[in-house]
Amino acid sequence: MTPARTCCRTGSRALSKERARAREAREASRAAEVVAATARREKAAKRRAARDKLALPQRRRRYGALPGRVLAQLVAVFLAVQVVGSVFVHSWRTRISVAVLAAAVLIVYAKTRRSTPR
Repeated sequence: MTPARTCCRTGSRALSKERARAREAREASRAAEVVAATARREKAAKRRAARDKLALPQRRRRYGALPGRVLAQLVAVFLAVQVVGSVFVHSWRTRISVAVLAAAVLIVYAKTRRSTPR
């Protein structure tokens, strides 16, 4: 047991045994909390270091996304097909079918372009 401490209010060295035991219990509890907090911090630091070590580089584009230039070319081709279709075809039903067909062809082209290596 540690020597009797002074009272925080009066400065008297005479503390009751019960108060001394309660203080020691509080100090022991606080020391255990400090040790546990240190262990938690070390464990979190190890986890953070492992996570940073395994981190993948950030991608600029979503996987499989086409570059802006290719998208612009596809839009230009689609619009050209629409203009040519509107010049030569006068029926709305045929124009809509040409538009749907052109969109389908461009979608297939974009999908195959993504999957084939260059």
